[in-house]
Amino acid sequence: RRAYMYAVVVEEIQFLHSIPAFHLVELTQLQRLCMHVHKRTLSFGQVFARAGQPATDVFVVQSGEIDIRVMVDNGDANAKEIEQEIDPAPEKGDSERKGSMLSVAFIGEGDLICEFEQNEQGEKLYLYDAVCVKNGSVVFQLDREALSKVTIGPRAKPFELKLDRDKIEYRKQRMLNLQAA
Repeated sequence: RRAYMYAVVVEEIQFLHSIPAFHLVELTQLQRLCMHVHKRTLSFGQVFARAGQPATDVFVVQSGEIDIRVMVDNGDANAKEIEQEIDPAPEKGDSERKGSMLSVAFIGEGDLICEFEQNEQGEKLYLYDAVCVKNGSVVFQLDREALSKVTIGPRAKPFELKLDRDKIEYRKQRMLNLQAA
């Protein structure tokens, strides 16, 4: 039974192992992790991570294109113009959100969506919205709790996502520039 379960997740194991952030993770650890992976095929305009919502999952883009968006104050007329160009339709629950959604980055194969901030109660919350902009895009949804149990090497060192600091810094700077405009 266990061999069958591992065989079912071969695609996930191979893909995650090809991502630089997971290179040092042993295959047995990836096998266990992939038992908690949910492969999602997205539709155009589908929001699968929303700013301010609990960041319980990490997403890895297998294929397609994802738009990373942030909320900015509606006081900027230019922001409204840009919003209309990139936002096909408002999502449920957007009515209570005030401002315009602006694109910070387009990401694709092998990119991670995992950044979060902690609020006063210690909850991890997503920093931005992640929106599918290419119909049929595929993301692997990894449970953050299962990911926290992954270890590396014989000393069982806890696994930490090695993120592309340049990309993160670019997104942060773009968010600051948009908010200042």
